[in-house]
Amino acid sequence: MPLKGNLATIALLASAGMLFAAGSSRAEGNNSIGLTGTVPTRCDLAVKPRDAASSLGFASRSSIDVATVREVCQNRSGYTIKLFTKNGARSGAENGVLASDEGQGGVPYTVTYGGAPVRFVDGAAVVQIAHGKTGLGGIDRILSVSVNGTPNRADAAYTDILVIAITGN
Repeated sequence: MPLKGNLATIALLASAGMLFAAGSSRAEGNNSIGLTGTVPTRCDLAVKPRDAASSLGFASRSSIDVATVREVCQNRSGYTIKLFTKNGARSGAENGVLASDEGQGGVPYTVTYGGAPVRFVDGAAVVQIAHGKTGLGGIDRILSVSVNGTPNRADAAYTDILVIAITGN
């Protein structure tokens, strides 16, 4: 006797279920393929200098924003940001030093990163330790310097180079 209506649908679903069950038991046997993918750690910095970085006012003692730094790192253990100063490494200074190529002495300056003061040791400083990953868009932090007044310095160009690095923890 032929099956009609809902009874035919039930019989068809029962048959499909038995085939799926038989197929899934075979997939777990010798003919299986394990799939694995790895997302590598990605930690990046994007530094956007501001115009003030190339025209520091030496008479000012106030904080001058010289760059915006975007930190991006998806390492679950977090990341570390380090800041290096070229001239600070030469002088052993705790603060940065703007030096003249003419040997006219140095102009000291202090640095803040994300609002926190930076203290260099042999030209390097750990400025941020994060214990988790950033969001996809990253985190923006402001890099600022404060230059001590320099009324007795010789006329010359005074420079330093700051390098920022990021590593996963």
